[in-house]
Amino acid sequence: MKIQKVANGIFWVDIPEADLRILCGCPADTVKHLIKRGFIAPIKRDGVAYETGPNAILLSDTPIQKGSFANLSEFVLLQMFYRQGMIIPGHPGNTGRKPLLIGLGDQVRSQAAYVFRGNYGLASEEELAACGVSPDEAREMMAVKKWFGFGRIKDTAELVETRALDADAVGLAPGVVVHRKGFNRYEFLHAGQSVEVNLSLGADEEYQPPYTLPSRPLPRDRFAIVHLGEGDGWDIRRPCMGSMLCVDGKLYLVDAGPNITKSLEALGIGPADVQGIFHTHAHDDHFAGLTSLVRSERRLAYYAVPWVRASVQKKLAALMRIDENRFHQFFDVHDLVPGAWNPVNGVEAKPVYSPHPVETTIFFFRAGTGNGRKVYAHLADIPSFDVLEKLSAPGPNGPALSAVSKAVFLEAMGDPADVKKIDVGGGLIHGNAGDFAKDRSARLLLSHGVSPGTGIPGRATATVSFGDLDVLLPGPLPPVEKAAHADAVAGKGAAIVALGRCPLFDTVRLQTVREAIAASMEKRLLARGETALPAVSPELLILAEGEVDIAMGAHLIETIGPGGFWGEERVANAAPSLCSACAAVDSAFYAIPAAVLSDIPVVQWDLLEAFERRLRSFRAGFRFDWSESFLVGVKELDDQHRALFVLVNTLSEAIGESGLIQGHDEQKEALLSFTRVHFSTEESYMESNDYPRLSIQRREHAALLERLTAFVRAGERRVRPRSETIVDYLKDWLIKHTLIEDLQYKEFFAFKGVQ
Repeated sequence: MKIQKVANGIFWVDIPEADLRILCGCPADTVKHLIKRGFIAPIKRDGVAYETGPNAILLSDTPIQKGSFANLSEFVLLQMFYRQGMIIPGHPGNTGRKPLLIGLGDQVRSQAAYVFRGNYGLASEEELAACGVSPDEAREMMAVKKWFGFGRIKDTAELVETRALDADAVGLAPGVVVHRKGFNRYEFLHAGQSVEVNLSLGADEEYQPPYTLPSRPLPRDRFAIVHLGEGDGWDIRRPCMGSMLCVDGKLYLVDAGPNITKSLEALGIGPADVQGIFHTHAHDDHFAGLTSLVRSERRLAYYAVPWVRASVQKKLAALMRIDENRFHQFFDVHDLVPGAWNPVNGVEAKPVYSPHPVETTIFFFRAGTGNGRKVYAHLADIPSFDVLEKLSAPGPNGPALSAVSKAVFLEAMGDPADVKKIDVGGGLIHGNAGDFAKDRSARLLLSHGVSPGTGIPGRATATVSFGDLDVLLPGPLPPVEKAAHADAVAGKGAAIVALGRCPLFDTVRLQTVREAIAASMEKRLLARGETALPAVSPELLILAEGEVDIAMGAHLIETIGPGGFWGEERVANAAPSLCSACAAVDSAFYAIPAAVLSDIPVVQWDLLEAFERRLRSFRAGFRFDWSESFLVGVKELDDQHRALFVLVNTLSEAIGESGLIQGHDEQKEALLSFTRVHFSTEESYMESNDYPRLSIQRREHAALLERLTAFVRAGERRVRPRSETIVDYLKDWLIKHTLIEDLQYKEFFAFKGVQ
């Protein structure tokens, strides 16, 4: 058994005797790192060429680290399914074994939901109808999805085996155990040996791209296209397919692939310099950069048709375990009309439906007037003509794609453009270069995984490199507002100095934004031994001077110095105050109203990360002491919540005193029985008052009861005695559900007069 570092936050644990190759950590472009380091390599068996690679993935405890996705298993699983052959019938790599997904239960579940959305996007006619798709169109789009899915929509559980690490230690294979030692720290044990892995990024580390990019200047023209990537999810030399439009001084991305910030840095800009993004679809090689784009001082404009936007929202919500409506907090959403020219600040954009496993559009952009009008076409993830023929061929239930829809798409795809970038990646879900032999566009660019020798006989084509430029309408750009660096605003008052010490605001570079925050900050003093009382309205608190102990109940979490902060749970999740802050010495701090931070996506994103990290790191010591701030205003429900806290504490203390999960039958049965009663009572209140989030509550209630019932009835077996088990799951659930989801009905019931 051995462990090797692949890249920052990525490790490889190899246990040959158990045929286990465990990928630990899977941020963006992990597959490319594995190929680059030789952990994925070509192999040939029984005349079949395929690849080696991992067969298990260990997830990070937290979904984001330093602003980037930490758990992006989609492309790693695709490599296992198809390039290793684990899912292909009759393939030598298909031994009946499924890929293994390992991690904390909530992360495993969120990855399962994220992978499902990555496979299918919107998964029912009802979900499509909610986006304004007509019944006939919804039926056809679902038929196309099922055709690509070999006949049906499959739950992730059919494709992947999971191991939830809510217990102390879990078996992965005969004789192989993984043991969680702490936040993001894991130990693998086999045959008397052990290796440890820490998935937390170091203080000076960040997730890295597998390639290097040349520095290129930005264009200074009225309408131009900067080419940001021509590769795919497997190309170790190039970023994934994407472009940037320059329109009268404004910059717009077309898709956001992995490591998009590195591409922007090579152009000398950051997310704040980008006006918005046009989005084709939600596969990771076009989607994974979204977290980088929210690291901006303002919401970027987001342009997509409603059904693409909805699939993106659901996928992001699954990854982050947040309500999908939070998407509007991070982006300024503009739904586009499919098949029509939509005006957008000096350019027009026309999205056209492209048959694909997930909701996808190709894009046409035009600017100028009359004979001076110019068009750029961006054709990412298109089907080949051969695939279109198969989609429209007769089947048991008729063709998946109607002849009319096929003709509309072919006509749109063949429309001439001044510059047309086409996906020639091949296979079932990508285009074929030969299909464009008769295309009348002035310039054809081959993209998305171009193989050596790819071309179109008798037709001039080209490939481009990162930063290459196509100028369609020349002309000077007006001045662009530049972000102000921290030193440009230094010395403008003690509030700005305090702001500069807090790492949450390192990426807030615009002087106007920093000064607006500073203007809202109120300084408060805290004497030694005094506890800061939470305000009525949510605030973020930043320590300016002294030392403050942050605690949950009687449990000390950490001692912070100047630049430290607390109160993120109220700002990021609208939860009550979970932490108290007591001055270890005479101290001073600043309060920032939550409303001031609500329209700064980068701060909101970092607060979510801070909340997750603090919760994960210290949940084992959290005691659920009842607080008036937990009241929902309905006496029976408040009494039951209070009793539920007592029952969880009783079980936690019993397990902690004995060091054993086994036993404690009386406490377990009492907790299970009371939880059922409480959920039934709560749902009856909601049903009788037509509460709009009843279905969400029922779904969360059912998931907890299933987990709790299995724990009580079957017991939970562990290799070594520790108390970090089902109780931690319950505590997480109470924080995320009882103290966040339940409080959402407080105002609703008050309005209804329910007490």
